[in-house]
Amino acid sequence: QCDWSSDVCSSDLYGQGVEEVRKFAREMIDLGVDTMKLVLSGRGSVIPRHFHELSYDSAELSAVAQMAREAGVKLAAHAYSAESVRLAIRHGFHAIYHCNFVDEPALDLMEEHRDRFFVAPAVGIIVAGVERRELITEQMPEHVAEAFEGLKMIREAQREVIPKMR
Repeated sequence: QCDWSSDVCSSDLYGQGVEEVRKFAREMIDLGVDTMKLVLSGRGSVIPRHFHELSYDSAELSAVAQMAREAGVKLAAHAYSAESVRLAIRHGFHAIYHCNFVDEPALDLMEEHRDRFFVAPAVGIIVAGVERRELITEQMPEHVAEAFEGLKMIREAQREVIPKMR
């Protein structure tokens, strides 16, 4: 859960660093999850200033990936930026959501490893957020003032990148 007015998320309950990532992963594994979804980039979802910020470094992702493999847990990534998609592939994520702002090298890496993961562009909420504004309630992150511009940026990026995915 996030308080969109202050940009604070429940994920902030965990600190930064390998040990904090391990703590989170251990708690999720102990709860019995079969998939953990991590926000690698695009925190704040439709807020443009967060599109390219990385939430984890390679060491943190390596730690969580190892724990997930050992526990038989799949990894999913919320990944907007090219670097976050590259990190997801390098660390064995099974599903990569969005991929809105990937570049040609990331597309090439995706193609090279295409049999190891699924891509879920998730266009529905973006289209709804741009074209069906009346459905966006005050509780939704898409209602925040700068979100509408972010939604339009994402929609344009999706229109460009989805046909390029191979």
